[in-house]
Amino acid sequence: MPKLAVVGYHTVTVGAGAVHQGICSSLQRDLGSEWEVTATPVGQLGRSTSVVRRLLTVTDADVVVSTGTPLPLRLPENVVTLVHDVRWAWTRSHASRFYRRLDLERSLARSKVILTVSQAVAAQLVYIGKARHRVVVIPVGPGQFEGFPVQPPQDSHRILLLGNAYHKRNEVAASLLAQSSLARARYSVIGVNLSDSASRTLSSAFPSDALELYSDVGRDDLGDLFRSASVFLALGTSEGFGLSYVEATYFGCDVITPKQPVAVEVLGRSGTYLSVDTPAVAELEQALSGWTAERVARLQERALGRTWHDASSSVADIVAGLLGR
Repeated sequence: MPKLAVVGYHTVTVGAGAVHQGICSSLQRDLGSEWEVTATPVGQLGRSTSVVRRLLTVTDADVVVSTGTPLPLRLPENVVTLVHDVRWAWTRSHASRFYRRLDLERSLARSKVILTVSQAVAAQLVYIGKARHRVVVIPVGPGQFEGFPVQPPQDSHRILLLGNAYHKRNEVAASLLAQSSLARARYSVIGVNLSDSASRTLSSAFPSDALELYSDVGRDDLGDLFRSASVFLALGTSEGFGLSYVEATYFGCDVITPKQPVAVEVLGRSGTYLSVDTPAVAELEQALSGWTAERVARLQERALGRTWHDASSSVADIVAGLLGR
């Protein structure tokens, strides 16, 4: 009986964890009972695994699919590596770039197939000269909310900001909203896991009944917040696969984001795009005023058409092909 191991240490709250879990969701079914499939479980919030432990992961599988860094040291002949993002090549510090570049070089040397979940990442591999291997773009699923109930888009005039990581640029988003007379007069803001700076900026501009701030929100509660919002404001430009765009539109949110390849790939012609990373307040207000139920419904339909089964099935075909099955 051939064995497949999917290895990668992730938490439930990050996009890489959602991709890992989504790919694993139906691999056993897709490969059939003649395969033995094992997968690293996705960890809970706040749990992490040391780099050394990840490097020393041992498996006796015939095929390994690696979904995270670093690539384990002891591997079989048949290795498939999922590359989430390579924007670190020009956005990360020197030490982080060195570690990630070294791991990418090892992955390319050991892998027979490189997987990505977006054409944008495949293009990034070409841009940094790392596309020497077979690169396959697999379809991305609907994030962590597949199967959650949804409703048709409704303009609730509620704007959602999500995350405190620097590359999310929510400090900039908070500043723009605080400066916008339209936002202060007609909208309320939901902030999830924002930085202290962003939270202070919003608190100084919006009354308490127009501002909700949360931290450490569970998946069910986050789904409810997406469902209650009508706009997801995402000014970050370092998205590897745009899962947050998919998750927002799945629940009927419009997405306002700078125009960049991964955003256009996920949202298509119905997206609301800003011309620059840091727009003028007037451009943001124009984007907020452009909300229409018909357009946002097209975004939602696009997101609802995504399934993790499609991603899992694509991986299963590649894995079986490596052993000639």
